[in-house]
Amino acid sequence: MKKRICMTVFFCLSLLWIVFIWGNSLQRGVVSGAMSGTVTERINAFFGQFIDGFYISGYFVRKTAHFLEFALLAFLLCFDYCFILGINKDSSLKRISALWLALPTAVAVACIDESIQLFVEDRVGSISDVLIDSSGALICTLVFYLVLILRKRQRK
Repeated sequence: MKKRICMTVFFCLSLLWIVFIWGNSLQRGVVSGAMSGTVTERINAFFGQFIDGFYISGYFVRKTAHFLEFALLAFLLCFDYCFILGINKDSSLKRISALWLALPTAVAVACIDESIQLFVEDRVGSISDVLIDSSGALICTLVFYLVLILRKRQRK
């Protein structure tokens, strides 16, 4: 029962996160740019209090957001597939399968995300953004896998 509840919660969180990602892609370029600008200004203002002359570019903030959005998506998808395939079993094949199903799913979401932008005013789909998104998903998937391995070794 507890496993089913966790599985449902993570599945819903994954779907909501995908809706959030694709919802951002549906925003016109002017709106998206304004949001990025506001976030960049707030980051610069916050860190500027502690570091004289601190400045971070809007471009860096946008690309970091891409990376982190898809790292979080991969994290949620790893849990989804782990619950579906049952990683608490002592099968490393199931563990690897769960994690390597999460990665192509995240990459597919990234491709759809950039494709959506092709049809939105003042937006462009970018292969470089798909690569940034995919690298965020890959890094998170690898970290997730390493944590599983460390937990397994710690239990022994």
